[in-house]
Amino acid sequence: AAAGDKKERLESILTGYVYPELTAAAPFLRARAVRLLSLFTRPKYMQWSSPEAYQTVLRGVLDLLKDTELPVRMQACFSLAGFIQHPYAKAVVTPIIVPLIEQYFSMMKEMDSD
Repeated sequence: AAAGDKKERLESILTGYVYPELTAAAPFLRARAVRLLSLFTRPKYMQWSSPEAYQTVLRGVLDLLKDTELPVRMQACFSLAGFIQHPYAKAVVTPIIVPLIEQYFSMMKEMDSD
């Protein structure tokens, strides 16, 4: 299979099987999903079929910064840097940059205290 086909299949797996776990009932599945998405969504591994596909995944990760479970919030926080470096992230992150930075620093403070 051509490299492009592999990248398309990877997107299909990530959006079809991993992305839905961002809303799983079990906290460890939500944290694991963020980790997997952060590893495989880098441009080196795949090219997204559209900005919208990437932005949907990014919004799911951003939602987990407000998760009820600290380990999930921590994993989302740790993974955030990789996600927001992608060119498709700008449209999602720019309008919320101030609250996002405040939330990020709040998470860092919470991690330091725990």
